[in-house]
Amino acid sequence: WKIEHYHNTVQSENIAGWYEGYTFTFTVNNTVTASGQNFIVGSWRSELNNGETKLFIEFPHDNGFLELLNYDWQIMFNSDQTISMQWPNQYTGGIENLELSKCGCDQ
Repeated sequence: WKIEHYHNTVQSENIAGWYEGYTFTFTVNNTVTASGQNFIVGSWRSELNNGETKLFIEFPHDNGFLELLNYDWQIMFNSDQTISMQWPNQYTGGIENLELSKCGCDQ
């Protein structure tokens, strides 16, 4: 997976470029790896609550821009090729929007 779009309310722009060159692999044992300039291992889990599916992503807190993924994302749309999510940012009052797309990379 790769980050296709990430509108961040703090920067007020699409910051997907920050993640260019990184691919993300989600495994069945709830690990997620970010492979690019560095190789970082984190965790993920999904949860269904009141009809909403959330994806929780957690990378170590000393990895700069990867920390911006550490939210409980509400899944708005998903398919085999795309996952669109959002997170209401209680700090800015805005909505963070994240879209992952299947990259076709060999992992």
